[in-house]
Amino acid sequence: YQADITKVPGSGRVRGVAILNSEVYAWRDNVGATAMAIHKATSSGWDEVEMFHQISFTAGSNDYVEGDTLSQGGVTATVKRVVLESGAWSGTAAGRLIITTPSGGVFSAGAAAGGGACTLSGASAVIALAPGGRVRTDAYTFTGSLADKRLYGCDGVNSEFEFDGTVYVPLNTGMGSIRASAVRCHKLHVFFAYRGSLQHSAIGAPY
Repeated sequence: YQADITKVPGSGRVRGVAILNSEVYAWRDNVGATAMAIHKATSSGWDEVEMFHQISFTAGSNDYVEGDTLSQGGVTATVKRVVLESGAWSGTAAGRLIITTPSGGVFSAGAAAGGGACTLSGASAVIALAPGGRVRTDAYTFTGSLADKRLYGCDGVNSEFEFDGTVYVPLNTGMGSIRASAVRCHKLHVFFAYRGSLQHSAIGAPY
């Protein structure tokens, strides 16, 4: 059966492999080595995972949930993940929304509505991964449900991340350009190792 096994598309070494709920994912630089892509093993071969957009917000006063519409004038997108990084949905919530490609134009700084209410900090940007590094991951669920099990990881080059097989979420750790080299989840914390420093998330709150 060796002849039936296809290579992960791209160039250079495979940067990492992970299994999440029996699905296999692999990271590898693209053919031109200008970016790194995630591929999922399927019955028909390796399929590249779509990367969504992310957009920052402040002054959140009504929370969005996954599947909601984010709207601003005639511009709309579907919310895939709500990344609450500080405050509360009483007027001080701040963080990012992972969204589909905007339709009807480009979001701009200002009030937004739809399924919730917040103030956008500017236009959205597609999530892109720089080439290189070595991907390390740890599968973990913060709710005890397998449906909520996700990969938490780092590669030493890009921002640390959360990935559920569909939605990729870069994490803001506050370490600037210093990237983690190891990851482990334990007792409702995500731990990252930075050189000689070990840091962790809030309890039950990886964002």
